[in-house]
This record gives sequence, C-alpha cells and structure tokens, in this order.
Amino acid sequence: MACLTQQGLNSNYIRFSNREPELFSAVLWTLWNRRNNLRLGKPALSLDQVVDFAQDRILERASCSVGFHQPRPHQVAAWQAPVHDAYKVNFNGTIFAEEGLAGLGVVIRNDHGQIMASLTQQIPLPGSVIEVEVFAARKALELTLDLGFDKITLEGDSEVLINSLVKGGNSLAHYGHLIADVHMLMARFSLLGLSHVRRHCNNLAHALARRASFTPDLSIWMEEIPPDLNSVYMADLSGLN
Repeated sequence: MACLTQQGLNSNYIRFSNREPELFSAVLWTLWNRRNNLRLGKPALSLDQVVDFAQDRILERASCSVGFHQPRPHQVAAWQAPVHDAYKVNFNGTIFAEEGLAGLGVVIRNDHGQIMASLTQQIPLPGSVIEVEVFAARKALELTLDLGFDKITLEGDSEVLINSLVKGGNSLAHYGHLIADVHMLMARFSLLGLSHVRRHCNNLAHALARRASFTPDLSIWMEEIPPDLNSVYMADLSGLN
C-alpha cells in the first residue's frame, strides 16, 4: 500500500513540477506538515485531501495579495462603515496547521463603527482552507440572526468564497453542502449585501480568528471586543471616512 501511495504521489509531483510549480511547492509543504502531525499524534489530513488543501492555500494567498500589474481602481484603503441603519458583519478563518486546528473570528459593527458583538471560536482543522472561511461565514450569520440584526453587509477577505456566495446556485465543490447552509442563512435577512475586501480591511476579524489559538472554547463579547484587540479596533475607527 505504501508503495502504491508513493507511486501515485510521485506521478503527481511530476505533473505539478512541470506545469504548476506553485502548486508543486504547496503540495510538498502540505505533505511535510501532514507527516509532522502524524509523528506527533496530532490530527492530520488524509492523502486524498492533500491536493485540495494545497490548491486552497494558493487561492487564499492570491485573494489576499495586492495585484501590482493590474491594480483595482478605487481600492478601499481601510474598513468602511455600513450604510445608515445597517450593520457590517466581518468574518475570517485562519488555520493553525501544526496544531491541527482552525480559528473563526466575527465582529458586528453599526454604521458608526461601534461594536455590537464579537466572537472567536476554535474548531478542528477541516479538510481545506476554504472550508475554514465557510465555517466562519456561517458562524457570522448565525450570531447575527441570533442577535436580531436584519439588515447587514457580510464582509470577508476570501475572494473565492465571496464569489461563490454571489453566484448562488448549487456548488459542485467538495464543500458545496456548506455553501448551501450559508445560502439558507442568507435568505433569512430582509437585506443582505456581500463584500470582498483585502486583509488590511478585515484586520479585526482576522485578529479575533488568530486569538482562537489560545481560546479553546466559543467566546462571545456583547458590545465589546477583547481588550488586547483595542488597538486593532481603534486603527479601523481612525480610517473611517
């Protein structure tokens, strides 16, 4: 079995190295990380998840990087408040690959930038990076509905996910059932907009997601954020138009 597996992986390496060197490197990193997790007795990806996980890492890096050759016009430079009488719900998912864990971060703000609620949650590492973002979006919508906010903009820095949500319909991706869950939650709002931003416009949600590395349980703060993230929040406020 080990020989067959190695043979299959070697054929994949040849294909990736010839045609997609970035994917080749990402697969190597994922396999190396998987091996270390197995040696340490930590949760690890199955072999059939390796390529999908590597592809998702590449897509996530691409969606968070600034395109120097084709800059987007009127690119937003900082977090922006929602329209009057609406709320902006920022979400982010991040991975702690060595620990076999992921973190979810959510923050809800009103049209003055004031905090309505914030959340951080640690979860077992799903099979791909994009699934972490989907879980974060789903948790963001669940929290927002529980608190009774009905007019929102859902904002994240995963362009892959936001595009999937905008397109609607049935997703054929391996995480399509999770996208369907998010669409069902979206339908419960009277007004909902979708917004993709760069990471620097989503810093507070990202900081909350990173905080999950040392917060094993679900934590929710009403009308505030953890005190150690105040500087991130104030930076957002200073950039408001």
